[in-house]
Amino acid sequence: MWKKLQAKLRLMVKKILRKYGYPPDKQEKATLTVL
Repeated sequence: MWKKLQAKLRLMVKKILRKYGYPPDKQEKATLTVL
């Protein structure tokens, strides 16, 4: 259950970061920070 939710959140965060032009190389760290 938690893993599924975490994956969904991660996808949402990545989509938002991409939308605002966040550098792809920093996306992973930003995603982990948010989670």
